[in-house]
Amino acid sequence: DEKIQKAIDMGAKGGANYKDPEFTKSLKAMARGFDVVIDSAGGDGLAQLAKLCNPGARIAMYGGTRGKINGLSPQILFWKQISFLGTSMGTDQEFKDMVAFVAKHQIVTVVDSVFGFTEAQQAFERMDNGLQFGKIVLKV
Repeated sequence: DEKIQKAIDMGAKGGANYKDPEFTKSLKAMARGFDVVIDSAGGDGLAQLAKLCNPGARIAMYGGTRGKINGLSPQILFWKQISFLGTSMGTDQEFKDMVAFVAKHQIVTVVDSVFGFTEAQQAFERMDNGLQFGKIVLKV
């Protein structure tokens, strides 16, 4: 909840804590459905997000830290004509385009903390405990 408030303080319109079993009710109250969902975790929560999608929505996934998507109904995907897309790191050209976009729009990454290489275990523990807000940098 603190992370959501920090994001709102930085300009986000809202958010919901995926650890709350009722998180989709919060999202539904904030929005009239979603046209695009970008997910980095997978897991059972993604099945719930699909239910909140508008017809013709797109779901893009680039990670799976929460594992299998149990309970995802294929009927929801085809009734609402939802496109489900998987993606990874992209091409060299896409990376160059992204760097140019970041530079042009002066996007600044939120850095939570920087750890020296010998402190790598502490960095992983911080991430494992979900204490970070932003990127954890490992200085090599």
